[in-house]
Amino acid sequence: WKTDRPPQTVKPLPNVLVQFGVLDRNHKLPISKVGNFSRYLVRWRELTKHVYMWDYDPHFSNFIQPHPNHFVMPESLRYYRGQGVSGVFIQGSWGSTGEFMHLRAWLTAQLLWDPGRDARALMTDFLNGYYGAAGPLLLQYIDLIGSAVSRQPALWLGVYDATTRHWLTLEDLTAATRLFSQAEAAVAGDETLLRRVRRAKLSI
Repeated sequence: WKTDRPPQTVKPLPNVLVQFGVLDRNHKLPISKVGNFSRYLVRWRELTKHVYMWDYDPHFSNFIQPHPNHFVMPESLRYYRGQGVSGVFIQGSWGSTGEFMHLRAWLTAQLLWDPGRDARALMTDFLNGYYGAAGPLLLQYIDLIGSAVSRQPALWLGVYDATTRHWLTLEDLTAATRLFSQAEAAVAGDETLLRRVRRAKLSI
């Protein structure tokens, strides 16, 4: 937490690998738009060529809680590649009910191989493949909560927020419930797909 700022007078030796963690920030923004961390990364890269990033995907106080940063990580990964970092570690959730944890893991894996790929196209591919006919409705839900958190430009999305009250309204939850009900109906005849949709629905 307090060692992210690059030193002013010390330069790492060639055999030292710097791993730069970026936890304490607004998680609705990619690193390129987080002023202090983007500046720090540029400076670390000036000091040494051995920089690895440690980034964070889930909400840590409650892995199930809606956490609308789904399109943030792809943009950060493109930025890391542009800055010439040596590697990236993405810390995800654990258990079996983390918010879209399967989508996040698959999408991150694809983008770690090639950050230049289209995140929405990849997300669509996964949602349609993993949730069947419910996939397009779940993408609408992801867009819905993404729009909700973006309504207030100055809003801070943390990974330890105890509530979603500061960005998620009753109207949002009503629309989300409607989308999940439609998603359940779309796969009602398939027990496996229905179970997957209901697990995703735990988020709301």
